[in-house]
Amino acid sequence: DEWVGRGPDAISKTSSACAASGWDAALRAKVQQWLDVGLTGVELDGPYGGETCGATNHSGHRHLKDSVFRQTEKQNAFFAWLVSEGVYVHTPDRYFYYGASKSGMGYDEQQYSLPRWEDLSVSRAGMYDDLYERTPTMGWMFVPLVEYHGGGAAATFLSDDREAFEWAFAQYLTSGVMACFRGPVLYDSNATRIVVAKWAAFYREHRAILTA
Repeated sequence: DEWVGRGPDAISKTSSACAASGWDAALRAKVQQWLDVGLTGVELDGPYGGETCGATNHSGHRHLKDSVFRQTEKQNAFFAWLVSEGVYVHTPDRYFYYGASKSGMGYDEQQYSLPRWEDLSVSRAGMYDDLYERTPTMGWMFVPLVEYHGGGAAATFLSDDREAFEWAFAQYLTSGVMACFRGPVLYDSNATRIVVAKWAAFYREHRAILTA
């Protein structure tokens, strides 16, 4: 409870930890244990940028009004520390000035409930725009192999629609962009295994130019 964010009344709890509560030091200690056994990359999802905290007894901020600024400072310092330890940092937001290796491109969780061909079209447009301002390896996309927030079978890529499954791999790997393929398995049959192997081999062969 000592690390939980508080509402404006300084009593009610929010759904997030407060990054300026001492939680950041505890998190760093846990990550250090992984560094000691060879951790070289980390994928982070949060804390949510811009989250306020009304607590008045947290070690890293005084009250609600300075909570966003102080939490952002703590997050930035955490990312900078990871980079100083040689860790590849995958973040949900643009913390490039503080060491992030990549962040999402056009990330919208509601998009992944769209029918898969609509999802692919939106993502393709997003990549087109974002690759004007960053290199391919600075961004990541998302493929819901199984249902994410909704949309049912029409929104998933582990389905009978093998053309959409292959298109997803082709679309991202030929752009030099890695996607987060979300699901319990990457392929579910020999046919989909062949697709994965085909585009992985393509990427490895042409990696130098795709990531240039």
